[in-house]
Amino acid sequence: LTERAVKMLHGNPYPKPARMLDHLERLARVAKAYSQGRGDLGGRLADYASSKEGIEIALTDNGLGNPGIKLGGEWYSTQPHVKVDDAKSPADCGRVYFALDNVAYRFVVDHVGLHDYR
Repeated sequence: LTERAVKMLHGNPYPKPARMLDHLERLARVAKAYSQGRGDLGGRLADYASSKEGIEIALTDNGLGNPGIKLGGEWYSTQPHVKVDDAKSPADCGRVYFALDNVAYRFVVDHVGLHDYR
């Protein structure tokens, strides 16, 4: 978790904290497999996350305007995200945005909360 993501945990307006925590734990298990496989999950990340952990991951998101995060002097996109809820009102639509670090083989979470809370 980035410092930004940690700050979002306290007082977060997402209405279902237990559901968000469950999705974070599932993402952590996907990240562990990604790290252990040195980036190889045996297929597409979204397919692995869906079949093994039952979460929906999208690798892009248009219009968020976030340039990403800097890790080890390099910029990483934070467009990949877990769809905690989808097709709901903005006050109920949860997201976990993260960067894929293909050097250290890790996921770095930069956003936990509402879809439009950036």
